[in-house]
Formats: sequence, C-alpha cells, structure tokens
Amino acid sequence: MRDIKFRSWNKVSKTMYGNSIYNCKDSFDMQLKHPQIYEVMQYTGLEDKNNKEIYEGDIVKTKEHIGQIIYSKGMFFIDVKGDFYLPIYNVSEFMEVIGNIYENPELLER
Repeated sequence: MRDIKFRSWNKVSKTMYGNSIYNCKDSFDMQLKHPQIYEVMQYTGLEDKNNKEIYEGDIVKTKEHIGQIIYSKGMFFIDVKGDFYLPIYNVSEFMEVIGNIYENPELLER
C-alpha cells in the first residue's frame, strides 16, 4: 500500500508547500476557493535513486532522458519533451529528481 500525499504550488508567492496533512487540506481548500493561485500535485508512491519522493510536476533524469512526471490514464509517466512517455514504475530506481516544473522550468529546455 502506498502513502497518499500531496504538495501544492502557490503561483502568487512562488512557494512550494510540503506534504503534511495540514498543508494538503489547506491547499485543497485554497485551490477550490482560488484555483488560479494553487496547483496541487500527487505523490507517485515511488522514490528516486536518492530516496527522494517523486511527485507530479517533478523533473527527473534517467540515464538517457530528462522529463516531467505526469499522470495519465491511471498511471504516472515521464513525459520526455512530448515525444514519448515512459512508465515510471520500472525505472524509478534509476531516476533522479533534479527539480520541478514550477521552480526549474529551464531544466526541460535541454
């Protein structure tokens, strides 16, 4: 069984809020009231090679690719520049979280 966790990005203050239940509930409440301000991301249930939790919106690096973690059709994938998707369940031990799309969008420009 995996942990259900979330984090949120405040688009106005440019702040990432962690995965505590309080922040999660507060983030959902605020997103419902102000959807233009908050973006909520779910934990994938996996960790990278450095034991860092992997969330939607993270930018990860594998041996061969850099891409963004997305959720689609009931699964989490690495979106590699919109060219193709890699399911993360079979590569998570080789991945490294190098940033996220909100704080480090330039990492996807390579």
